[in-house]
Amino acid sequence: MMTRLFLTIILSGYLFPAIAQECACKSSLQYLIDKVARNYIGFPDKVTTANKKQYQAFTDSLIKVSDTASMPVCFSILQKWTTFFQDKHLMVIVNRGGKHPMLDTYFPRKKPVKISLDPSFKILNDQTCLLTIPSARLEYKGIVDSLLVLHKDLLSKTSHFIIDVRENRGGSTLVFDNVLPYLYTNPIITEGAMVLATEENIHNLYEVTDYPNVSDSMKAVFKKEAAALKAHIGREYQLWNNDTTTMDQVFPYPKKVSLLINHNVGSSTEMFVLKARQSKKVKLFGTHTAGVVDYSDVVPYMMPCTLFAFGVPSSRTLRMPAEVIDNIGIAPNVEIPANTTDWVQYVVEHR
Repeated sequence: MMTRLFLTIILSGYLFPAIAQECACKSSLQYLIDKVARNYIGFPDKVTTANKKQYQAFTDSLIKVSDTASMPVCFSILQKWTTFFQDKHLMVIVNRGGKHPMLDTYFPRKKPVKISLDPSFKILNDQTCLLTIPSARLEYKGIVDSLLVLHKDLLSKTSHFIIDVRENRGGSTLVFDNVLPYLYTNPIITEGAMVLATEENIHNLYEVTDYPNVSDSMKAVFKKEAAALKAHIGREYQLWNNDTTTMDQVFPYPKKVSLLINHNVGSSTEMFVLKARQSKKVKLFGTHTAGVVDYSDVVPYMMPCTLFAFGVPSSRTLRMPAEVIDNIGIAPNVEIPANTTDWVQYVVEHR
């Protein structure tokens, strides 16, 4: 089961003495190209015999303009190169953790917009309650679990359970584990995945166990996965088989579950939606999701120029090619009209 689906890359770094040389844009772009070509599991799917000349011409054109690019322009060039692959999990970011002395000069901090990502629970009426999960970062798993425990008795007699995951761009599938029993009606199938077992992918992601809110048993699973990948270095390895989740009981309540989704729902939250839609209780409301789930388990990389970092997907779902989600998204059962201002109320009143 894929659990490490991090959209936010948090990297710490150190300074290199020859900063001007290390931050030459051309060398940064070449570094990105090399690492992606070797470690991105989607590379052979996206760069084929049919488009290889197009890819090379596109890459050469960016290498040429990178020679004299300033750092802000360089950032745009690095990002532009990744667009060839049409994969939102393949990304370049400004590395705030790198502590480069020119960081705030080249990339001044914007005043942060304070938006609460805390999960919340609300009673809407005597038949309906609402669980809102704005983020699936692991730090919020404990809050989600606590809310479910606190309202366990209420949920056992509530007819309609609305789960709002709009704007939830992902994090970890573990956040949703204790939500699943409330929507379960029949075995849930989760497609497995192939992983590209390179030394860098294993070291940067699969050997890391110090994530917050991860149990010792899960850390043991991570170590076992890393060992399996090390035995298959240089190859794609089916680290996860198709999995069927069967639960001991189907809760009589809630009788129906409405899942609110929109175009910013991505990554591990889309994986939750894929599971949820298999339930006979569940109906999806909203718009198509982001479509960022076919290539996952993003490995963090830091460039020698500590201004930048990037993420490379290491896994490919076995769901493909039968169903492709990337750049398409998951369709709702009920599309909420564009002029609707209160989506929750729309769901409450929907018949």
